Amino acid sequence: MVHRPSATSAGGLLQLIRETGGLTRHDLLEQTGMSRTTLYERLDRLVRAGLIRESGREQSTGGRPAKIVSFDDRDKVVLAIDIGHTRCLVSICGLDGSCLGERLIHRDGEDLRALTDQVALIGRHLLSGLPGRRVIGVGLAIPAPVEASTGARRATFALPDTDYPLVQELSARFGVPVSVENDARALALGESLCGPAHASGVVLGVKYSSGVAMGIVTEGSVMRGSTGSAGQIGHVRLDPEGPPCRCGGRGCLTEYVSGRALVRDLGRADVAAVDDLARAVDNRDPEVVEAVRRAAALLGRSLGAIVQAADPGLVVFGGRLGRHPMVASLLAEQARAYSSVAVHRQTVFRAAQLGHRSGSVGLTAIVCDNTLNPARIDGLLDSADPPPRLGTMCEAVGGA
Repeated sequence: MVHRPSATSAGGLLQLIRETGGLTRHDLLEQTGMSRTTLYERLDRLVRAGLIRESGREQSTGGRPAKIVSFDDRDKVVLAIDIGHTRCLVSICGLDGSCLGERLIHRDGEDLRALTDQVALIGRHLLSGLPGRRVIGVGLAIPAPVEASTGARRATFALPDTDYPLVQELSARFGVPVSVENDARALALGESLCGPAHASGVVLGVKYSSGVAMGIVTEGSVMRGSTGSAGQIGHVRLDPEGPPCRCGGRGCLTEYVSGRALVRDLGRADVAAVDDLARAVDNRDPEVVEAVRRAAALLGRSLGAIVQAADPGLVVFGGRLGRHPMVASLLAEQARAYSSVAVHRQTVFRAAQLGHRSGSVGLTAIVCDNTLNPARIDGLLDSADPPPRLGTMCEAVGGA
């Protein structure tokens, strides 16, 4: 028997409609057990808030076909901001994760205030081209351990300034809530949404670029850990006497395999960033190819232990290096070699199917879950009569 959430409020009713993809009024009465008067009153409030609409008709078995009540996502968008070590992708997404506009920028330095100004300008420009749409939330991915419930983050090489109120600034500039997540976890969630059916259990998403990190998704939920650090494989210690790491330890995996470590160890003027590494591999530069192969093999062996422990259905490689065919192939090969056949024989290993958009798709799903959760919708509908529309008009944001 399929479990359905209890629709004891308008918010719960909306959740049921979203999860089922739409139901007739008769079906809603049957599944919720509400009286007709109560159901119709709540549906009316959801209609006036622009959250549901009647669309299409159920196939008739003889009488007049009934209309389907479905979630109204036609005018709603999400602003997704995926910050990496050296690049930042700003995207406008439909609630299904589809891209309505995007711009990739290169980060210059560590000034979060300047980055916020630049991202806000780009976001407003993209939104201004979508008249009639409403931005319901901002999704923010950052390369740092983060407590999603509070937005608190720990200092990292990529984001050392923990005092700057990044989440609060973005919320104030766009007039909507900001959902924050670690970038590797957003990648893993995005890829899990387009993964094979048998990967619904455990999905591992490895982001391999200037840094290295992992996101873990179990049964559709992101694993965050007790301190927001779940998936931080870059700081697994390989050698306590190894090179010093910016985390304060020594011999961390990231100091051997990350794009930043490879650039450092190569010491070549023409290989100054991870993009240079990828281009050099494409051009079959023997020194760079060998260095990247060694690093990928070591990362793959470390990944094998995690595959053995987690028994994933899907392992995805993202990031500028992780998506590279040679690197993805080596990572999969070594992960298989260092885990048992009994565990990995049904595991799918592949490069990120969504390419550079994996994080944006994951962020969109997170924003939808947070913004459309029953408690928040009930609060919205109880705040005024008629109930306010969800989100901020793109014209208003674009003109801010």
